[in-house]
This record gives sequence, structure tokens and C-alpha cells, in this order.
Amino acid sequence: MSTQRTPPGTTSQIFDGDSDGGDHTSVPASINVAKRPSKRPAVISPPIVNLPEGVHNGTNTGLRNIIEDVVQREMSNLLTKLNISMGTLLNTQLKSIKDEIQDVKESMSFMSSQYEEINRELKASKKSMQELQIRSDKLQPTINDINFRINQIEQAARSNNLEIQCMPEKKNESLVELVSRLRSIVNYKISEQNILYCARTAKYVENNVYPMIVGDLSQIDWSEINNTFSATQSTLCQTLIDFACMNNFKQYNDIPNSKGKALDLVFLEQSHLLVQVDRATDVLSAIDVLHPPLEILLKTKKYYNLIAQNCNFTSRNFFRADYEMINRKLVEIDWSQVFFGIRKVDDMVTIFYDKLNKIINEDVPIVKKRNKKIPKWFSSCLIKALHEKYKIRLRYKKHNNPLDKIELNICRKRCEKLSLDAYNSYIKRTEENIALNSKFFWSFVKSKRGSLNSYPAEMTDGSVTTSDGQDICNLFASHFSSVYSEEQSHQ
Repeated sequence: MSTQRTPPGTTSQIFDGDSDGGDHTSVPASINVAKRPSKRPAVISPPIVNLPEGVHNGTNTGLRNIIEDVVQREMSNLLTKLNISMGTLLNTQLKSIKDEIQDVKESMSFMSSQYEEINRELKASKKSMQELQIRSDKLQPTINDINFRINQIEQAARSNNLEIQCMPEKKNESLVELVSRLRSIVNYKISEQNILYCARTAKYVENNVYPMIVGDLSQIDWSEINNTFSATQSTLCQTLIDFACMNNFKQYNDIPNSKGKALDLVFLEQSHLLVQVDRATDVLSAIDVLHPPLEILLKTKKYYNLIAQNCNFTSRNFFRADYEMINRKLVEIDWSQVFFGIRKVDDMVTIFYDKLNKIINEDVPIVKKRNKKIPKWFSSCLIKALHEKYKIRLRYKKHNNPLDKIELNICRKRCEKLSLDAYNSYIKRTEENIALNSKFFWSFVKSKRGSLNSYPAEMTDGSVTTSDGQDICNLFASHFSSVYSEEQSHQ
């Protein structure tokens, strides 16, 4: 490499290549100037851009033009690609929208056709109903005429019927056999071939369970003193008396006629009805001296059961007691210290029960008594299942949800299974306990009755009537006083 030295004090003018005038700066030239050889061309280099004429490579204007040209070409390419992508996307989306709109059109067309069909059917149904209404109006007089004729035919057919009232009803009875027995009692000849059909008729008043017979029978001399009858030789009168005794009937009329006899008899089953027979003051027809008008008053008396005094609705559940704690507390008691200085046995027993009751109150839980309406053999699981079924049934009636119906059927089957298991377990347990204690038998009988207490609230010994529990016990004691002595009762 050759080195050319420049003398000091000289300056070198370096000008920009632009001849039209520029920034000409006077720069002092360096004394030592190093000349480098030309660079070798790069192998992997971008191609040299041919600039247009009049543009120098080092100017800002040329670079700006190059950048703008490149950006313009790239933007043009991007816009072309964007247009193609947007066109494809829009075509796809529009195609799906068109398909959906076509489906909606088809659905609307189908609904329109269905509506037209339903409208035609509705018009046809209205027309048919009008025709049926016209036909029904025309047939109504014919139906009324047929009903009138049927009633007449039935009345004519019943002319040979025999109605027997106030016969006690029994389970698995034979009405033909019953009529045959009545035939022998009244001494009337009739064969079973003459009986075509026997049936019981429903009561006119369903709530009236107390039959009453009012009739005129002049062949019986009824005594108003002891409410008894005199002997008679008439078969009919004797049959009536037997019938009254068999059905527990009582005669309540004690008003005599002008002859001093009671010909009009009032029979009523001895029950809790209060019957009052008086001479009528307001008459509807001429008075017959042998049959004075009667006024019969029936007063209902509701039947009540005797309620136990001091009825406590809670009890101790000894099955859930903490017996470990009870045993621990009993062991910790020093009975010699507790009974120290006490001479009387009664005082010791009182203290013992006080201690025992205190421990029971602390360690034995209190539970409410079961509802008497619930059968005794119901288990706690069955009661909870029944309550759950009741809630589901109310919910199903309110909302009419098919899922509630399915749940109700499942719960019903579960209740049936629990009920069967609980009842079988109760019967088995009762059978096992009856052999050990006869008390379980009467408990079972009371549970079948449906009431734990069936003693009437009002009792009488024939002369004294009372509704107080203590007085009722005194009546029983007075009644049975002849079979025991007072000395034996204390032993």
C-alpha cells in the first residue's frame, strides 16, 4: 500500500457531487491519506436497482421514490389478496344465509298450509255441531216420550213387587233365604220359584243410620209404666214384637188415647238419639179420639270418648337414652353418704326416686307422641315417604309436570313396599309378644279399632248419669261393691 503525505497548512475543498450548489464546507485535509483497494462484490446481495436518469444514489429524493414504489406495489398486492379473501368469505356466509332464508320460507309455507287445513277442519266441525244440535233438538221430544213410557212400564212391572223395610243387613247374606225365613214366620205360603229377584235398595237419606217405625197397631196393649207390652195370641203382633226385640227397637210413645191405650207406636233403635213424643197442638185434620195427633222430636247427641286427665303429649324415649352416662352417674353416687342419718324407709325411697328421676330427666330424651290418626304399625321411614308423596302430588297437580308424575309413581311404589314390610313386621312382632304378654293382644285390638280410648264420655248405672271420670269410677265401684269387701281391696 502506498502512502501519500500532504504538507501541513494546506486545505482541501470537498464538494458534494451536486453541481447546482450545496453546502460547501472547507475541511482541513489530513496529512496522512490511506488508500484502500476496491471492495470485492458480495455474493449474496440484493440486485442493484437501476435508478432513473438524473437521480443520484445518495440523494434523499431517490430513496423516497424507491420506497414509495415498493410500498405501492406491496399495497397493491395486499389489496388484491384482501379482495379475493373477502369475496370468498362473503360468498360462503351469504350462501349459508340464503339457505336459512330458504328453510324459513319452506317452514312458513308449511305452517300456512297447516293453518289452512286446520281452519277448514274447524269450519267443518262447526257445521257438524250445528247439524247435531238441530238433530238433538228434534230428538228431544221423542226421548221425553220414551222416558215417560219407560216409567209407566216400570211402575206396572213393580205392581207385583214386595218391599220389606228395616231388615238388618249382614255380610254374605242370602236375600232369598231371608225371604224364605220371613215366609215361615208370617205363615204365608210362597215358594222360591215365585221369587224372581231380590235386592236391597239404598236408603232415601244416606246419613240417617237410625231407622224409625211409626204405625197403628190396635191389637197390642202397650203399658206406659214400664214400656212393655201385654201378651197376645195374634201371630202378626207376636212377629212384630219379635222383630222389635231382634233389632233392639224401643217404643217411645206413652200418650194414651180416649180409651187409655197407646195404639200409635213409635219404634226407634236404641241409640244416642234423644226422642221426645208430645201431643201435637197444631193439627192438620180432624182429631180422632182413638189416635191423637203426635209430635215427634228427634235430638241428635254426638258421641264422645272419655278424655284422660293430665294428658301429656310428650313422653320419654328410653330406646335413645345414654345408658353409659346413666350407669356412670349411678356408680358415682355414694348411697351410704346419701342415706346417712335417715331412719325411715319411706324417706330413703323418696330420695332414691328423686336421684333416679333427676338422672332420667338429664339423659333420657323427650319425644312427642305419635298422631293417633296414624296406624300403630307405621314406621318412621313409611311416614316420611308418605309425606314426600303428598308433597309431590300437590306439586304435580299445580304444575302438571311429566317429571313429577314419574317421580310420584316411583314414590307410590316405594310407599306400597314400605307399608307391606312394616305391616308384616308388626304382625310378626305382635304374634311373638302375645305368647309372652296378653296385653299385646288387647293393644292390637285397640289399634284395629282406630282409637286408643273407646270408653264413652257419659255413663249411667240406670239411675245416675255422669260424664266425670272420677264419678264414672265411683259408679263402677258402687256397682261391683257386692262382690268384694273393703278389707280385701287393701291387700
